[in-house]
Amino acid sequence: MPAPRRRPSKLVSLLLGLPLLLGAAVLPTVAPLTLTGEITDQVGALDGSQADVQAALDRLAQDTPYQLYVVYVSDFGGADPVDWVQDTAAASGLGSRDVVLAVATDARRYALAPQSVEGLSSGQMEAAAAAAEDHLRQGDWAGAAIATADSLREQATGSGSSGGGGFGNLFVIALVALAALLGLRWLLARRRRATAGKPDGPPAPPADELAEVPTAELDRRSASALVAIDDAVKASEEELGFAQAQFGAAATAEFETVLGDAKSQVTEAFRLRQTLDDEIPDTDPQVRETATRILRTCATVAGALDAQKTGFDRLRDLESHVGEALDEHARTAALARGKVDPARATLTTLAATYPPVTLASVARNPDQAAQLLDEVESAVARGHEAVASGERGTAVGYARAAEVALSQVATLLGAVDRAGPELAAVGARLDKAITSISADLADVDRLAPGDADVAAAAQ
Repeated sequence: MPAPRRRPSKLVSLLLGLPLLLGAAVLPTVAPLTLTGEITDQVGALDGSQADVQAALDRLAQDTPYQLYVVYVSDFGGADPVDWVQDTAAASGLGSRDVVLAVATDARRYALAPQSVEGLSSGQMEAAAAAAEDHLRQGDWAGAAIATADSLREQATGSGSSGGGGFGNLFVIALVALAALLGLRWLLARRRRATAGKPDGPPAPPADELAEVPTAELDRRSASALVAIDDAVKASEEELGFAQAQFGAAATAEFETVLGDAKSQVTEAFRLRQTLDDEIPDTDPQVRETATRILRTCATVAGALDAQKTGFDRLRDLESHVGEALDEHARTAALARGKVDPARATLTTLAATYPPVTLASVARNPDQAAQLLDEVESAVARGHEAVASGERGTAVGYARAAEVALSQVATLLGAVDRAGPELAAVGARLDKAITSISADLADVDRLAPGDADVAAAAQ
């Protein structure tokens, strides 16, 4: 049956009005930054995990031409996360192979940009973003940075285990022999940075801008903010109902989870508010602490709900031209289908030169791509049927499924295309690595004569 007409949402006006109720100092507004190092942590998000993150960034920079910069701030100051990151990259003079992961911990938003990087497909960048998001949902800030760096490294070198390709098996024996030397190289690099006076540890977090707000004003703002966010949650429940009617439960599952979490946080905020409104007197510090927690909670919930609504807006935009999107997916699938047999021929040619173990990670890629293309064709056909029957919301789900599958197909076939050049480059890369590490060994006596740690690593 046709989807019910959607009532005008109050969410946009409520969320736009929320900053006025919270006041200008609810969250520190962070303008785009000029980065001076690979890690910028203004909020103490890494909390002792900076060394692990730095090691992941070092691995990426050592094994690939790419450099990842990670930035943790409280909020993007109302800017679109991707725009904020791109402005930061421009202000910092970053290159075409530099990538920035920026996380707003209070606003619960992030961006990995640029979304198009020389040598990496959009699907590969999306995979890196997905790896980060899995950790960000759990508040694992350090894990998000490490997962992003590792994903970019796997995508660039083909060392992942996802079927996207890669020739890590060819390096196993050599890497076992070189592992201790690589450890030494890392140690020497860290020593050089320390000698150069590079500061270690995250920068001090910015001062709390709410500290200058009078206690009575904080109390008033927290009460107003709580009323506004309660209305926003109710409006979001309506929004979720409309979206479920349009796109189905599967497409709205994430929003349902976010809304459930928002309700829990708002319930806790109401409990905190009750401690201020009961008959038990509170000291000035107690009022400030409780009011501040309420304001932070309201702003965090508002950001999360706003981000989900943006996702629904994208789905509704797709709904308006879903037929054209399905046609485009069909054309892309037909082009990809024509590349499957050439990919099989490429693997047959490579098998005559290289042992099976070096091709194991891509050997089934053409077959897997063909299976995915069958699924794309089925999704496109069902999507057109849904359009014809007036169920455009259902068609959107099929269009999104086809889009995801086509991205996977591109990754699978692209890995086969890169197989020959990567295998041909293996010998040269190993020779270069051995030469470089040999030079590091020669530096041992010059840089740290008698240093027991360095001597032990060189054994």
